[in-house]
Amino acid sequence: MIEAIDLKKNYNELQVLKGVSLHIGKGEFVSIVGPSGAGKSTLLHIIGTLDKYDHGNVLIEGQNPFTMKSSKLASFRNSEFGFVFQFHNLLPEFTALENVCLPGLIGKRAQKEVEKEARDWLERLGLKKRMDHKPSELSGGEQQRVSVARALINKPKIIFADEPTGNLDADNADQMHKLFLELNRDLGITFVVVTHNQDFANMAHRKVEMRDGQIV
Repeated sequence: MIEAIDLKKNYNELQVLKGVSLHIGKGEFVSIVGPSGAGKSTLLHIIGTLDKYDHGNVLIEGQNPFTMKSSKLASFRNSEFGFVFQFHNLLPEFTALENVCLPGLIGKRAQKEVEKEARDWLERLGLKKRMDHKPSELSGGEQQRVSVARALINKPKIIFADEPTGNLDADNADQMHKLFLELNRDLGITFVVVTHNQDFANMAHRKVEMRDGQIV
């Protein structure tokens, strides 16, 4: 599903990735762990096509997405990937339902179909009575569940998550961990998760440890 081959990445004089190679199979749940500054988020952002590498190669199902024009790459990313970050990044002026619908509408899918799926996801995630609330009216756990529903709306093959429970209390974090594992098991979505939570990391099929820009 994902091949990262000898990735190197510099930010000015700082070498953040020092030749990282990683293969992730279809339907696999992989956690990436390591100390701050190890290069975990940089690796995630590159294989998720949010950032570019300086050297190496990235293949998604055998295809290098970085050869696409920017507009086609954006469309590919929107249709194939879902993203969940530490900060929910919900648009404050939109309701929970509207936030979830956005990637589907950007993908030019039919509005009625997108809205139905968004309602279904929000209900499944325990937010049936919160759909018309704006982010400021939701708790931290509810905000993050909305962001998960948004990540799922286009039926992604891969979900990339960067510290998805870093801002949640223990109970909400535990619920989110179980949700990710259920989605992986029931829908076969490939998960790549950067986390400092060792309990969560140990639930993955495979744990990848990084240190000083390399996989150790």
